[in-house]
Amino acid sequence: MIMVLLRIIMVSAVLLGFYFLFLEKEKMFRFNRFYLLTALVFSYAVPCMVVTLPAADHTAALLVAEPAVSQMVGLTSEKKAWNWDQAGLWIYISVTLCFLGNFLVSLLKIINLKGCDHNIHSFKIRILDRSHTAFSFWNTMYISEDYMRDKQIEKRIFLHEKAHLRQKHSLDLIFIQLLMVFSWFNPLLWGYRKAMVNNHEFLADEEVLQSETDIRSYCNLILHESMLQQRFPLVNSFNFNNTKKRFSMMNTQKTKMTNLKKVMTFPLFVGLAVWSVQKIHATVPSAVITDEKYQKIQKEFSVNVSSGINLQENGQQDVYAEKVTTDTIKKKKTVEEVAKAEPEENKNPLEPLPNPYDIAAEFPGGMGALRKKFAEVFNVSQLNGKGTLKTFVSFRISQDGIVDHFKAEGTDAAFNAEAEKAIIAANGNTVWKPAEKDGKPVSAVFKFPVVMNFQ
Repeated sequence: MIMVLLRIIMVSAVLLGFYFLFLEKEKMFRFNRFYLLTALVFSYAVPCMVVTLPAADHTAALLVAEPAVSQMVGLTSEKKAWNWDQAGLWIYISVTLCFLGNFLVSLLKIINLKGCDHNIHSFKIRILDRSHTAFSFWNTMYISEDYMRDKQIEKRIFLHEKAHLRQKHSLDLIFIQLLMVFSWFNPLLWGYRKAMVNNHEFLADEEVLQSETDIRSYCNLILHESMLQQRFPLVNSFNFNNTKKRFSMMNTQKTKMTNLKKVMTFPLFVGLAVWSVQKIHATVPSAVITDEKYQKIQKEFSVNVSSGINLQENGQQDVYAEKVTTDTIKKKKTVEEVAKAEPEENKNPLEPLPNPYDIAAEFPGGMGALRKKFAEVFNVSQLNGKGTLKTFVSFRISQDGIVDHFKAEGTDAAFNAEAEKAIIAANGNTVWKPAEKDGKPVSAVFKFPVVMNFQ
């Protein structure tokens, strides 16, 4: 998720930088409006897309062992670690609610402005009771009585605000404000909003000047109106901050580079799409190991893993935490020895205690379902191994059935990493049926052996 968010920010930064460098000063206002809106949608949509690529050019058979795996029961209480994911979620929700509250307050302030409503030339106009700079929002012009002359609105003000309403600039501003509410972590959105506001003013000025030939007179009007204070972030109104740019754009002529710059945007979007989209390789069809092969694989693993398995006559598994070597096997520890040896807060969550369980932990649908999910998500194309690769993936199943603390134990780091990733994905948010000891749920450690044969 973090990588997706970073790509969203990076893509939006590249597109906004391109706009300011090459497009903003060109007299192609409608194209620029389309570009800014497209850039925002593109920045958020494409990095979230997933494209499946063909599998790498090698063949591998993935073997997942049957459920003769270790489960170690821990009867001691568990110390809960600080959950950074949950803390981050609460921070996001809190900040989002603050921005959302500010958005709603601004919206209510506009809606609750008092005045008399009129319909002039098929446009809804609210004549405000107090002095305020003219602005438009949604389908309404908000104009102070100061702009009324003989019950008529000053022509240039009306033409300017009519352009905002007719071109529905309020939709753009609401869209960017909502993006800022829910993705406030993207600082580029403030730059996009500024660019949109300026572009809206350029479009409105262009429409006024099509019927008003005296540019100097219109510039004086803009300068006078921009001195009044703007109070609402959701509206189009005269703004002193962009006055100089507006004067400059009124006297700008189209250049020969205009069409070329439009064409340049196409390879820019294509290149960013190729870079930012999530790419995964198709997995090579996997084969699941059969029951008769399990004993052979288990013997191959017996000298390579760091926790031994002693299958007793009654079929239960007595598991111990000492390292197994080819020449030495250390004595198993009792529960009391393990408890006294190390304070609980320093214990490895995957270290077993030598207590047999009464009922083993169970994955919903059985081990066959877990093996099937594992084989589906294991990405063979990420590996370039030769011969046979082996590993054990250990993970804890809490007394609530929640899985955590994944760790692969094998000789190949890349194989270990992919095995961990696959078993995490296979478990997902699934809740196991926990192991039981004396009729009570207890935590357990599960060991999942994986073998891959490269051909």
